Amino acid sequence: MSRKILLSFLGTNNYIPCNYYIEGQNGRKVENVKYIQEALVRLECKDFSSQDKVLLFLTKKAEKMNYWDNGQFNPETKEFNFLNAGLNTCLKKLKKEDFHFQINHKPIKEGFSKEEVWSIFETVADEIQEGDQVIFDITHAFRFLPMLGVVLLNFLKVTKNITVLGIHYGAFEKLGSIQEVIKMEIEDRNAPILDLNILLEFQTWTSAVNNFVKFGETKELSKVSQPIINRLMSKSKGTDLVTKDVRYVIDQLALLLSNLQTNRLNILLDQDFTDFKEKLEKLPESDIDIKPIKQILKLIQNKVTPIIISRELIWLESAKWCLEHQLVQQAYTQLQEGLLTYSMQLFENEINSNNALKTLFEKHSFPTSPERGHIQDRLFFSSLLNFIYKASRNMLKDNDEGGLVEISMILQGDFFKSLGTIYAYITEPRNDINHAGIRNDPMKSAALKTRIGELIKQVETLLS
Repeated sequence: MSRKILLSFLGTNNYIPCNYYIEGQNGRKVENVKYIQEALVRLECKDFSSQDKVLLFLTKKAEKMNYWDNGQFNPETKEFNFLNAGLNTCLKKLKKEDFHFQINHKPIKEGFSKEEVWSIFETVADEIQEGDQVIFDITHAFRFLPMLGVVLLNFLKVTKNITVLGIHYGAFEKLGSIQEVIKMEIEDRNAPILDLNILLEFQTWTSAVNNFVKFGETKELSKVSQPIINRLMSKSKGTDLVTKDVRYVIDQLALLLSNLQTNRLNILLDQDFTDFKEKLEKLPESDIDIKPIKQILKLIQNKVTPIIISRELIWLESAKWCLEHQLVQQAYTQLQEGLLTYSMQLFENEINSNNALKTLFEKHSFPTSPERGHIQDRLFFSSLLNFIYKASRNMLKDNDEGGLVEISMILQGDFFKSLGTIYAYITEPRNDINHAGIRNDPMKSAALKTRIGELIKQVETLLS
């Protein structure tokens, strides 16, 4: 069973007692406490068991002045012996009140150098176990520690599968200066505890966007957005059309990228992207109640528009997308299969406009109206492209299929020769990558990436 951890830092100030309450929940209040940690235990840790922990990270000064008793500076004696109940004493009193938790404190550096910052990072990370549920208090996290803490939580979510139950900040300064607070009656010292989970949410959005931009992945984007979308749709009882459109766009994006990753060119060629395109154009100007989503939608629009508007050349744009997102095998497959599909239409047009060619096709019972999805038609026109290439290089053999030889000799114009040559050039590296390099003279991975980029440019130049 996973542990619950209240993770907190302790400072050196002589803290003033006040009444802490959860922001927006005035009924959840703890009165007359000196340390925010005590308030959080009372408010958030009632269900802690004996295996759960209050885990404190202390510099040497913080430990001396606020963890142990009587460590604050005494202006009368000029020494650090002012009567003062330390946090350790306050937490032990809570255990006597039937709260169940372990108390652990760990020393940390001041953080005045890069090495010391790394030391803090490692000290905290080492104390967290796989699957821990963490409540993070950043009230007294000095200087850079709040930012380090949020980064660390994200790191631990990935490396140790932790769950973050809350990020809290006791906003004592809302009461005024220390001099002003001292003059206030205790019943007037009401300080809110802010819920700063939004900091972690920002990091999650950032990670999701990074995965989309660099790797073409939408799993995290869906994961972070769907709970918000579901909540808004439930709140409006399904009438929030803008949020409904956001859900549609994210779902369609996930479907599009899944089809790219799995080489579903058969689906991409027939898909109608009209609604997807219109919603992508409209939504950034709409009143969306999901704060980061507008900038993300603009990013999505910029990245996928070349694909969804390309229609019959979608295979070329999809090959470019795959190469950009390190899907090298998919890029080879979509470029060659797309080029073959495109060529079949060109051949059909040529047959219909060239009587001599049409006669030859009919004489040998070759397909004059090829079907894109028909395997025999595709095999035939793939062979024809290779014959055109061989004919242009004087590589035809005496025992080659006579009909294909005759047709390939007719189709020796510059365009068809280039078409056949590029198609043939794709075949070798595609076979290499599909056979995992287990063949004679396999290419290096870097060469495979460079080659597909060159081939894509050659196809673009030819078709332009």
